Amino acid sequence: MRFIFLVKSVLRFRAWSDFGVRRVVNAAFNVQHGSVLSASRLFWTVSWEGAKFLTGSAQITARDALDDAKTGRAVMTSHAFDFLAEGSERARRKPRVRGMTSLEEFGTPLNVLDGELAIGGHALDYAKFTAATAHASDKAVLRDKIALYCDHMVKPYLGGQIYEYALQTLGLAAVERLWSEAAELGFQACEVSGTFISLAPGQRAEHLALARSLGLEGFAETGTPGDKQTVENLVADVAGCFADGAAHVNVEGAEMIEGSSPRLDLIRALRDRCPIDRIFFELPWIGYPGISHSVIVKLKHLLILEVGVNVNIANVQQGDLVELEAMRSGIDIPALWAARQEGG
Repeated sequence: MRFIFLVKSVLRFRAWSDFGVRRVVNAAFNVQHGSVLSASRLFWTVSWEGAKFLTGSAQITARDALDDAKTGRAVMTSHAFDFLAEGSERARRKPRVRGMTSLEEFGTPLNVLDGELAIGGHALDYAKFTAATAHASDKAVLRDKIALYCDHMVKPYLGGQIYEYALQTLGLAAVERLWSEAAELGFQACEVSGTFISLAPGQRAEHLALARSLGLEGFAETGTPGDKQTVENLVADVAGCFADGAAHVNVEGAEMIEGSSPRLDLIRALRDRCPIDRIFFELPWIGYPGISHSVIVKLKHLLILEVGVNVNIANVQQGDLVELEAMRSGIDIPALWAARQEGG
């Protein structure tokens, strides 16, 4: 802690951008805790933010540097009334390898996101920029947003739809250009999907290898928002995704629901026959037929009941992070009872 205090004391002689202070302090925290490449990140962060300060390009604010409490929220490992969770298996310390939560990023304003991460960033692991939201954003704002996620130890990544568009309209060279720029902007992962296009045999493995060569973690997706696939086909495709080199596999949210009820047989098959810690169960969009908020809540409860508190859940919406973390705590007992009755 002395190292962090020293860095913050140096910075507090004059306040500058909240983002700049957060980058430096969190980089210092990572150095103290031995994160990979964190020492070099601290050097470049101090150099870059210092240069912006000296040249006046950073926005000077009247507020002082962030206080200790706010800075520490990104890696929060304790909660109020912690005695209620004694013996819980919930994975809290980040970076997590199970019990991960992935957020849908639809263009959240920076000030809103800052508040969301301040209260729920400890519960978040990935932020998926869906559709063309990254393309539609101002580039400078996008950089700050990516940096804000990273400062809370949340990995931002590009969803599959923009990848599918680039591949379908401009070819593989455009995909490489897309992902190269994504890596330069600070994205840490990308998704290879076939939601709206069909990939030829071998393409998924080739594209996942390309992602890795660019320093990006490769996600794959199984399922489509159209006709439901059989449980056997989905389980086989998940195995194929991992064989092709996927770090994680997203199960399409529309596949998780039949009518207006969760597909319990699919949940159990994936749990029992696949490397469950590397699978993300996506929540479906409310716009899909038969999908309502109550259906999504029921699915979250059932996933926690069937897979456990450390199930990986994706497509979580802004504002729902703390709610989901509360569900994972197991204190939401009446809802879990209802899910148990629903699941049989």
